[in-house]
Amino acid sequence: MAQSTPTHVIDVESEISCPADKMYDLLKNQLTRLPVIFPEIYKNAQVLEGDGKSLGSVRRWTYVIHHTSDEILEVDEK
Repeated sequence: MAQSTPTHVIDVESEISCPADKMYDLLKNQLTRLPVIFPEIYKNAQVLEGDGKSLGSVRRWTYVIHHTSDEILEVDEK
């Protein structure tokens, strides 16, 4: 039986000073430009499989989180 890779969910809110549709287009269609536009945050952005836009594509983002906090919502001790 194949092992599954753990899934992690990151939910981020950030204020941006550009139209939302431009930011959405950047994240969806121009992922590899992130390190050029935001080098202080994104160190690398790659499309590993597929076209990077379609279902089943695999994308890898390497980024730095400068300020972070977390909240434990549920613990399953089992």
